[in-house]
Amino acid sequence: ISNKYTSELNSSTDDASIEIVQEGGLKTEGEEQSTRVDDTEEIIEDRIDNVQLDRYAWPIDRGKERIVQKFNDTNGFLLIQAPGGTPVKSIANGVVKFAGKAPEEANNQYGNMVVISHPELHKLSIYARLKNIIVKRGQTIKLGNKIGEVSVIKNKKPQLYFEINNISSKNKRVPINPEKLLP
Repeated sequence: ISNKYTSELNSSTDDASIEIVQEGGLKTEGEEQSTRVDDTEEIIEDRIDNVQLDRYAWPIDRGKERIVQKFNDTNGFLLIQAPGGTPVKSIANGVVKFAGKAPEEANNQYGNMVVISHPELHKLSIYARLKNIIVKRGQTIKLGNKIGEVSVIKNKKPQLYFEINNISSKNKRVPINPEKLLP
């Protein structure tokens, strides 16, 4: 989703107890960064696994979906094919920042859309091409709560547009690959 459509959705986030210290690495508050590369890589993998298990889930139950558009340098999103009516769930705890029809300029591509801020994780998740929306702006969402269902747009097979962004300290959105983040 273009920054043009979601710039008003970026709100400042509270400090979280986890920060990025190097590409792919996490550091908890008050912890010293390891200087040995072998130790650092092992610690990073353990922390990523623990964070994923505790805080994230896929928006569609695994086994019911097929990724038909992979995340890459030109597309900062996934297209996930699933049967029409398949429940779409929140990937993490958060607050609904937008729920409704995408802006008119983008409506042909996105249709019904939900945007959820995950301030504790400094993330923003975007779900589009929804058949229906069952959440409202300002609603608090828990990991795995149903937010809508997969729909069909313009004679395509049913698919979910799905995007995750890191939110920087300057409220800039940086797309990240969901396949590398979600368990």
